[in-house]
Amino acid sequence: MNLKLCLFIIFGFIISVYSQNKTLDSLKLQLKLENSDSKKINLLNTISDRYKYSDPKEMLVYANKALKLAQEGSYKMEEAKANINLGTANIIIGNYGESLEQLDKAALIFQSENTKGKITKEVEEGLAQVYAMMGVVFSEQSNYSNALMYYLKSVRLYEKSKNDVKTSRLYNNIGVIFRSLNQDKEALEYFDKSRQIQAELEDPNIGITLTNMANIHQKRGDYDKAYKLY
Repeated sequence: MNLKLCLFIIFGFIISVYSQNKTLDSLKLQLKLENSDSKKINLLNTISDRYKYSDPKEMLVYANKALKLAQEGSYKMEEAKANINLGTANIIIGNYGESLEQLDKAALIFQSENTKGKITKEVEEGLAQVYAMMGVVFSEQSNYSNALMYYLKSVRLYEKSKNDVKTSRLYNNIGVIFRSLNQDKEALEYFDKSRQIQAELEDPNIGITLTNMANIHQKRGDYDKAYKLY
């Protein structure tokens, strides 16, 4: 699957450059004025996350600062978020090995929180995000069996937390993996599951899903269905 398309499906729509820069300037000003370590780490992670739309190298800079402060103060959840940001930036850059190492560290933190009985929505969705990003990495490496395994682990958690937006995006990605494995029936089933949720939510990403479905019908020679979907 094309990486930019895959990331688009995972992250959602890209905000405008003007709006993004304005938000970043505001966050950086808050960071300069902040004295609390916990709030500084949160701001560093937030700024890092914002840079995923424009500058993965800056994303790494702020994520590393957040990681260092989080480890010094034993802020485990923020440490996990920093590792997610590092993993995400390295996916965009193409450093897949490093990305998997950082995502695995985040996963271990979330899993540790689960064993302590702190099975909160934040922990579950954090783990779901990590698994989804791992799926992206393996998809880009054409390791479809591992990509499918992690996408399925992720989507089960998003289903449990009733995050319909992320669930529909993962259904789409799962459909893409099945299509890559030439399992068109399964691919169409997952694309259709995504389509149904997107229709209910009036999600503009439904255009991607319909195109994915149309491509399969076109490949099969069912041009009428493909035309209607296009």
